[in-house]
Amino acid sequence: MGILRKGFDFVAGLIPGYKGYKDKEQRRDCDRVLRHTITTRLQERKSVVDRAIADSSRKFQFDNLEPLELVKRKIERVADLARYAPAGYSGMFDTVEIGPEQLDQIYNNDMAVLQRIDELSALIDSLPKAQDVPFAADSCIDALQNIEKAMQERDHVLMEIK
Repeated sequence: MGILRKGFDFVAGLIPGYKGYKDKEQRRDCDRVLRHTITTRLQERKSVVDRAIADSSRKFQFDNLEPLELVKRKIERVADLARYAPAGYSGMFDTVEIGPEQLDQIYNNDMAVLQRIDELSALIDSLPKAQDVPFAADSCIDALQNIEKAMQERDHVLMEIK
């Protein structure tokens, strides 16, 4: 199978524009996987918040519910931004070409978002044990706003091109 694949890639490489198209397809897959990873990690954090909400309800800690719900809604919003973000590539027949510099900028931005989500994870994981849950929730919302700004910056890079 490997020899057949190499042969196909060699012959297909002789077709003008195929190599660039294949690279774009790989970039599209990478972009899709990266945005899916961002969304999945945010959904995992949301489940931690859901458990904290349930725990606060069971313990009659009603002052914690509103701040925790705000965190939950903010996670959903940021996850939707990642899920429905414009793709970081251009198709073979698109009139606007996204260059390698812009693709690298988008990729680096998305990687920074993943790093911020790791930092957010530590904050959210500490929510159920926090002495002052509303204060801890505010820290989570601040971190989520930074992630949201990064996602909007990604969109801004793509809008500048079009």
